[in-house]
Amino acid sequence: MVRWVSWALFGFGALVCALNFAFTAGRFALHRLRRTPTEFRYISPVPFVGTLAVGLGWWSLQAEVASRAFDAAALTCVALDVGGPHMFLAAMLYARAAATRR
Repeated sequence: MVRWVSWALFGFGALVCALNFAFTAGRFALHRLRRTPTEFRYISPVPFVGTLAVGLGWWSLQAEVASRAFDAAALTCVALDVGGPHMFLAAMLYARAAATRR
């Protein structure tokens, strides 16, 4: 039973990560096509949920699925999640660097 819940959690997290990436990239493409004069802001639809679900699913399946491909899939999902903590940290560092240049 725990195995199925772990796989469901991992799959749900991967889906949320993919949707976060697709919605953000899609919004940017539409914004560029419209050529609107307003400034574009990257806003994640569901922040941190995808990374957390993938991480918990990956952690709970480590004893059962010990393969590099599974690890690579989890890392890819987390890296593409634009609502994850790594993207928040990157955005804060970028904003700070941009503010100090002015």
